[in-house]
Amino acid sequence: MANANVSVMARQSLVGYNYSLLGNWPVEPIKPNPDYFTTVLFRRLFGNTVLATAADAAPWPPSAAPAAGGERARAFAFCAAEKSGGVAVAMVNFDAKSPADFAFDAALGRQREYLLSPGAAPVVAGAAWSSRHMLLNGKPLEMQGPAWKLPPALATGQGKAGAVAGQVTLSPLSVGFAIFPDAKAAACVA
Repeated sequence: MANANVSVMARQSLVGYNYSLLGNWPVEPIKPNPDYFTTVLFRRLFGNTVLATAADAAPWPPSAAPAAGGERARAFAFCAAEKSGGVAVAMVNFDAKSPADFAFDAALGRQREYLLSPGAAPVVAGAAWSSRHMLLNGKPLEMQGPAWKLPPALATGQGKAGAVAGQVTLSPLSVGFAIFPDAKAAACVA
């Protein structure tokens, strides 16, 4: 795991418990659980500087009525890891039924998206959030080969271009990261 750019990851258990970072060995094979991938991606994309934010709870688009439970979404902004004025935003949708729409100031520019959602085979029947598999932009995240190489999407750090500039939609019970590389935020220039 050289160059994973993760300084600290605190867990109840690394291996061999109900939801350890690397699975319930010897009952299951050793393989990363979803929060391992989330941690690696976060450390690769986000810098250490936290930015002040302001949120407007108005629905998006403005003419639409807010969905029930829409207040159950959060966003946190940081300087992007590359220290070139880019901004990185972590978004969470806690709502089990409704998607969450995030709209950003046009001055931030176009975003690259990293949308993380539950994969197949939930541990609890009917509860997709309980899956020990994770999708990044709709593709499964799995370690590659016996040397545990990161999946290409994590290794290269290439997200997908946002469908609509300045707008990100998170499906229910999911996490997303949006990187605005051309934001030119003064606090984020090295």
